Amino acid sequence: MISGFDSIACSKQTLRRFFLEKRRESDYLSRKREAEAGIYRNLFILPEFKNASNLLLFASTKFEISTDTIFSRFISDEKSVYFPKTFGNGKMDFFKTVELTSLSVGNFSVREPKETEKYEIKDINISERRKIGNDVCIVPALSFDRNGYRIGYGGGYYDRFLALFGGVKIGLCLNDFISDKIPSDVFDIRVDIIVTEKGVIRVE
Repeated sequence: MISGFDSIACSKQTLRRFFLEKRRESDYLSRKREAEAGIYRNLFILPEFKNASNLLLFASTKFEISTDTIFSRFISDEKSVYFPKTFGNGKMDFFKTVELTSLSVGNFSVREPKETEKYEIKDINISERRKIGNDVCIVPALSFDRNGYRIGYGGGYYDRFLALFGGVKIGLCLNDFISDKIPSDVFDIRVDIIVTEKGVIRVE
């Protein structure tokens, strides 16, 4: 866990630079690969993940927790997976993807889907989740804190999308990338669950 950033005066930009630098450490990629097995194990046993009908998943870069294994696991259960595509107006939509090979490098040098079947946002309240199952969004970040706040990449795409998303929001993170406290404002949307190689943090 990262400590020493418990003041709201510490800007998100400072934290973003700090964690980007940590990703450049010589042993980071090997530590990430070692942690991924535990992260997958803890994610796959979550009831929210197992019961989900639709999975909204990002296409990982080499510095992020690899999502290819998560995609394969969900597709093998014959469920629907959607990947995000960003647009010039600051909007982000998710499109159904059945093969990773159909993704191509798009904005911000990340893999994006073709504009096929679009995910339609549904306003799912807590009581409805019990009846119809959860839609799950795996949310990327550089760091999370235990209150579910995150340090993203600064574009605001996910916060705008998640403000309307009614499903369960899950963050994946190396345990030593968990922060004590991340500065937040009214536009920041918290995740519901954080999964690390050490276990699961449920945000209250």
